[in-house]
Amino acid sequence: VASLTSRVASLSAEVSSLRESKADADKKVARLQTQLADLDRKHSEAQHANLFSFGNPYPVGLGQVKVGDPISSLAAVYPEKIIEKNENGYWSINNQHKVFAHITYYYDEKAPKSPITHILFSIGYTVTVRDAFLQGKLVESLGAPKQWKRKGYFSWATQAKITVYKSDSMSFILMKESSQPGTWSKE
Repeated sequence: VASLTSRVASLSAEVSSLRESKADADKKVARLQTQLADLDRKHSEAQHANLFSFGNPYPVGLGQVKVGDPISSLAAVYPEKIIEKNENGYWSINNQHKVFAHITYYYDEKAPKSPITHILFSIGYTVTVRDAFLQGKLVESLGAPKQWKRKGYFSWATQAKITVYKSDSMSFILMKESSQPGTWSKE
C-alpha cells in the first residue's frame, strides 16, 4: 500500500510538472504567433514601400486612368473582361494591384464622353498592414494633410489639381479640387 501511495504521489507530481510545462509552452507559442504576425505585417509593409511617388496622388502603377478622363479609357488600360461595368455610374477593377485590390471609377453619365469624376482606391482584405499604414504613405508622398473637424477625416490638395480624401484606414478617394465627397460636411 505504501508503495502504491508513493507511486500515486509520484505520478501526481509528474502530471503537475507536465501541466506547468504545457502552460509554459502555450505561452511561448502565443508569443511566437504574435511575433510572426508582426513580422508578416512588417514584411508586407516593406514590400509596399514605394506605394506612391513623391507629390503624386495616384498609386504607383495606377495613374494611367485619371480623374477627368473618359470612362472608356479604362478599356485601353485593362482587358474588357476584368472591367465590372455597373449601369449606376461606376466601373470597377478588382485584383489588379498588390495593395489596392478594389478600384472604383465613378463617372458622369450625362456629360459628353462620361468623364471620371472620382476614383476610390481600397486596400485588399488580404493585405496585412497597420491601421496607420495608408495615412503614413499619403503623408510621405503628399505632406501634412488638412484635418477636418470630424475625427479621422483628412484631405490633401495636390499640384495636379486633384484632392485626396481619406476617412478610414483602408481607402481613399481622388476628386477634382473643386469637389468633395457628398458625405463630408462643408467646412
